[in-house]
Amino acid sequence: MKNICFVANYEKTLLFDEIAKKMPDYNIYWVTVNHLLYNHLLKNYPKENILLIDKPSVLVNNIGSFDSSKYKLNELWIGDRVLKHESWGQQYLANLSKIYYDFIENNNIDFIFGEITWAHELLLHRVSIFNKSLNCKFLCPHTVRMPSGMFAFFKNEFLSEIFTRYPDGFNYPKESLLQAKKPEYLALNDKILDKKSKPSYFIKKLKYFFKERIHEAHDPTKPDSLIRAFKAFVFYYINKKYYHWFVTEIQKKDIEDKDFVLFTLHKQPEASIDNMGRYYENQLEIIKNIWRILPKDTLLLVKEHSNAIGDRKLSYYKEISQHKNVKFINYKEDSYALIKMAKAVFTISGTIAYEAALMQTPAFTFIPIYFNRLSLCKHINFDDLRNPSNSLENLVKSVKYDQQNDENYTNWVSANSFQGIIADYNSNPACMEDKNIDKLVTAVKIIISI
Repeated sequence: MKNICFVANYEKTLLFDEIAKKMPDYNIYWVTVNHLLYNHLLKNYPKENILLIDKPSVLVNNIGSFDSSKYKLNELWIGDRVLKHESWGQQYLANLSKIYYDFIENNNIDFIFGEITWAHELLLHRVSIFNKSLNCKFLCPHTVRMPSGMFAFFKNEFLSEIFTRYPDGFNYPKESLLQAKKPEYLALNDKILDKKSKPSYFIKKLKYFFKERIHEAHDPTKPDSLIRAFKAFVFYYINKKYYHWFVTEIQKKDIEDKDFVLFTLHKQPEASIDNMGRYYENQLEIIKNIWRILPKDTLLLVKEHSNAIGDRKLSYYKEISQHKNVKFINYKEDSYALIKMAKAVFTISGTIAYEAALMQTPAFTFIPIYFNRLSLCKHINFDDLRNPSNSLENLVKSVKYDQQNDENYTNWVSANSFQGIIADYNSNPACMEDKNIDKLVTAVKIIISI
């Protein structure tokens, strides 16, 4: 009987719990960061199968001579949106590395399934893969974005390598050439944003700060300082107003006869940039370096992420707009229309590069990612931009559309992904439906059997 561990992560815990309940032939273990989730899990799982890693449980431990140097704890600490502000953060991670090692070894954990967002999740991933003697795999179930309604199991912390079901050279079943299609979660996201703009949401969050939040004091994913957390909440609404009042955005009609490249801002903090985009997470530097290679009459259009309006100070946008020919395009403009008009699309790890490549517009990502397999989606870095011979024109010419290559990609990604929705009930309630849970359970069992 295999030993499987799930990493609890707020609302997504309920999804993983439903999967686990339909796997009675496996020993199920859990890792959780707070007592709320811990007590919920105790209803269905023995105490010895649940590892609680709240602050008191971890900081009380002494790691002794255990060597944690190989886990690059500074990197994990500074990349975590909460721990980087806490004086105890590095010691917490150092102690946790030993706790994780013992937990995996003592329980003979075969597979760990979880997200790779927080430092404690990244550390668990590193402990499992850096210590080959543990013989433990950490896999992250995550949407492949396109084809829609499909997900895969990613084996590295950058979500760039899919755990493949078939060996290289396998004759994959032929699929229709993949087409760009806006993810279904965008429509759901619009509904969430609409809720956040209503007074009832503001009142709900205020109640949270003065009730539930107090009981989460030992959760390492919650700031120690209630004042700092509350200020961030208040400034979100102030920044949101400032964006709409003071950031000048142009419309699509203003650039119909202009040459431009497109860069879409990532929401930050977010795993897609702070973890996947590590060392390229400074978006101000990215924008400046793209601007450096542009011809004098070519615009750099910057499009804000609708989810991020309110996250950034007005000074952030002012720093971007100081560069000549850098303009903000209205965040409500249809991105597909902009892609079709653009000479090229740049992003750190965004889906927009995936969409652009499928729409036959040259796309460039600043980190390697699985859809770089598409003929028009190329991974570049700062050295590519620093190269004096790499003008925008030469960069664009360095990629060429290859239909056969993209058909091969379509077959590869379809064969190595599974039907099912990986989400939480707040962002997509359909994920909790029985038919979806059954699909996820089938996928997990297939992966475990490989």
